[in-house]
Amino acid sequence: MKNILPIPTHLKHILIPKGENDEFEITGDIRCDCGNDEFTINFIGDYQNGIVTLCEYEGVFYLVIKCKCQKCGKLHLIFDSNLHGWDGFVCSDESGLIGSDSFPVEEKLWSCPQCTNDSHKVSVAISSQGQADFIAEVLENSEDTRFVEDDWVNAFEWITISLKCLRCGFEDKKWIDYETM
Repeated sequence: MKNILPIPTHLKHILIPKGENDEFEITGDIRCDCGNDEFTINFIGDYQNGIVTLCEYEGVFYLVIKCKCQKCGKLHLIFDSNLHGWDGFVCSDESGLIGSDSFPVEEKLWSCPQCTNDSHKVSVAISSQGQADFIAEVLENSEDTRFVEDDWVNAFEWITISLKCLRCGFEDKKWIDYETM
């Protein structure tokens, strides 16, 4: 049987697996379509006590992470709490806002807390309940017809985003460590 990996659709072309991975967990590095792996990081969220967290605007909570390629300038959406993961993908937000483009809060540029550099390498780890769980929970036990079997990769339960500063080498292995269920 082919080893299926829980790489969300929006990351399939930029998440390069590394190490041991299976249907329940994937770890990898972000690499732009142009081959570059150096990015600036933009986020929508609050920053308190050294931690990036959800922000709130008029009763809607948001956490959005984007990275911009330092070589070609392409912007990649890594995570949007209202689009991705179990809650964002399966449960959907009832606010009427669809993704970060419709959220009226300005993005912030992330800088290294050690040297204030804004160029980083990005790694992502995703945990999933697996394909069978998605089929049982969403396709077999629901009348919702929006989903198909292959959508299981978008209904992940946890995302961890790690950053490594390209100037001083400071590494935050759990810069974002977020449960999506």
